[in-house]
Amino acid sequence: MENLEAIADVRSGKRTVANAAWWGFDPEDATVGLQAAIDSGARRVVVPNTHADWIIQPLKLAGNQKLIFERRTVVTAIGRRNHPTQPTH
Repeated sequence: MENLEAIADVRSGKRTVANAAWWGFDPEDATVGLQAAIDSGARRVVVPNTHADWIIQPLKLAGNQKLIFERRTVVTAIGRRNHPTQPTH
């Protein structure tokens, strides 16, 4: 579901709404993709229902941004792992 064109549009300000799945979804640990979406500068970030939990480590939220969870989206928090997460984009 990664969408580099849409990511570029968000970063350039062409889009103000981002879909977190554009940064990739890892069913074992979705922290990197979701954090990258939050850090994108989008005014609204949609977290889609992937039919698998968004398993995440602690996130740093942005100000003046709405997180929108699609119906039946499940987010499962896990403790911080030993290695830091780094965005891939």
